[in-house]
Amino acid sequence: QIHDSPAELREYLFLGSEDSAADGNNLEDLGITHVLNVADDVECFHAHRFEYLHLPIKDGGEDDAIFAAFDSATQFVEGVVSKKGKCLVHCFAGVNRSATVAMAVMMNIEGWTLAEAYEHAKSSRPIVCPFVGNRQKIATWEKQTREVCSLPAWLSDDAGGEKPPPGCMKAVPLGPHLDKGPDV
Repeated sequence: QIHDSPAELREYLFLGSEDSAADGNNLEDLGITHVLNVADDVECFHAHRFEYLHLPIKDGGEDDAIFAAFDSATQFVEGVVSKKGKCLVHCFAGVNRSATVAMAVMMNIEGWTLAEAYEHAKSSRPIVCPFVGNRQKIATWEKQTREVCSLPAWLSDDAGGEKPPPGCMKAVPLGPHLDKGPDV
């Protein structure tokens, strides 16, 4: 199994996968104090070591629960910031669900546009690639909350003609069915 260390998006916000969330010692070494699990298919590994918020969102980009997660996650992370803590946000792969929620958190806390948050997340963790449904949802949310969408192609039914965002491979579901290879 390949070790996946969380990517630092901001001093207070890290983005990672199930693998990075499972490595409690590495999280402690990074100074992580809080964990935001946005996956419906990944357990909360270290509830006794870190303060957790679990917002179970189904993989695939079709779960509307992600809309509510944008504000709940922001409130949780604002609490982390007020305590001078650090938060890991993760899902299964750290590519789709958690990346989308992390972008919304940065938009809220940093005052960034979706385009700025996406560019920053992508530069910090190059495998970031929200699925079509989640691209539409966060773009719609930006338009509803800011009256303008900075990535208008993400609003369309096919979120840009099934063409993934720049630098993104074509999005494919990465749920628990993904072969993680033999245990090492």
